[in-house]
Order: sequence, then C-alpha cells, then structure tokens
Amino acid sequence: MSYGQIVSALTRSLDARIIGYDNLPDHGGCILYGVGRVKRIDVTAQALECGTQELAAFLRQTIDDSSVEGSSLRVGMREGRLAVL
Repeated sequence: MSYGQIVSALTRSLDARIIGYDNLPDHGGCILYGVGRVKRIDVTAQALECGTQELAAFLRQTIDDSSVEGSSLRVGMREGRLAVL
C-alpha cells in the first residue's frame, strides 16, 4: 500500500475526527488535522508502518483520552510500541 493510500485509509477509519492531512518534511510522516480538542497530530513514518488498523485504534484512544494535554500531539514509536512522544 502506498503512503497516500495508508494516510487516506487512516483518515477514513478515524471518522469525523480528522478533517485533513499533509506530509511532514523529508517524508518523515504526516500531519493529521483534527476537529475538537486535538487540532494537529504529527505521525512519524515509523508509526505509519504499524498498519492502518493498529494506528487508527491508538489515535482514536489518544484523541478521546481526556488526560492528554495540548492541542498538538506527536505520535511515533518508543521501544517498539506506538506512543505519544
């Protein structure tokens, strides 16, 4: 699956939480633009390699988690697992 297909599938699986996306510089991942409390999520290229379903579930949980502070998040890999960086 190409990068564009992965990001497109990811935004579809997050329903109305995501209203747009863009590329991070130097093919370092993507930026997801959200509605609600979290307005921007930078997703590293390594996190995108986890697969659409796993990443979407993590993002959905993170967006809905009221203890996550700030309107901007960075999601990547830490010790082989998805994490907020």
